[in-house]
Amino acid sequence: MYDPARKAPLSVFDAQPVQGKRVMNVTLEQQSETEVSLIFHGCTWHFRDALEDAGVTASRYEEDGAWKYVHILNVNVSEQADNAKIDNVFENVLKCLVCRVLDSKTLKGEVKAFVERLCEKHEQLHFV
Repeated sequence: MYDPARKAPLSVFDAQPVQGKRVMNVTLEQQSETEVSLIFHGCTWHFRDALEDAGVTASRYEEDGAWKYVHILNVNVSEQADNAKIDNVFENVLKCLVCRVLDSKTLKGEVKAFVERLCEKHEQLHFV
């Protein structure tokens, strides 16, 4: 998995990066200075009803002849209600499931500060 090196890439207390086909992925897309879309994809089948009940809309698209399903949550990071909605999704709907968060390095402004708070609050999120 890793190239040979003098120093091990992981220390004794580090976790192996989240990998595989059965991983919940969350892609972040910044829409404006205060709005971001969280796109849940990957292992969403078992959570589809709970995500719908929490206000995370389902969508599908075709890629390479196969249908791909995603769940999208649009939030305004400056509103407390939306912050509570995100906490509800990660804590109660996904039951603290380990998630790989993608495209978080290009964010800026209030959204970047929000993602940093999200990282501190939810330990199950692994940012790539």
